[in-house]
Amino acid sequence: MAGNVWPFFTLHRGKGVAPFSDNQDAVFFRSFSVDQRYRNKGIGKVVMEKLASFITSTFQDINEIVLTVNTDNPHAMALYRQQGYQYMGDSMFVGRPVHIMALTIK
Repeated sequence: MAGNVWPFFTLHRGKGVAPFSDNQDAVFFRSFSVDQRYRNKGIGKVVMEKLASFITSTFQDINEIVLTVNTDNPHAMALYRQQGYQYMGDSMFVGRPVHIMALTIK
């Protein structure tokens, strides 16, 4: 589709959240990416601004968004902090060190 930009992410519930949160009503936001050609144009910020309302309208029982960010990605960390995500700790994910971050949405 010419002229459209399609960011990508996945959402996991249940066991997919378990390594990073004990909250059974959380969703794990992962694999967020924007095509390199369209980075630094505010697309990630728009997605993050709309994510909480999308999740609450789609999954009425979810009250928290949990994500991980590679420790060597300060730009993503800054974006998530701007949206209100709080640092929850460190872990390993797919063999890489990550920071765990979470946002309460209800």
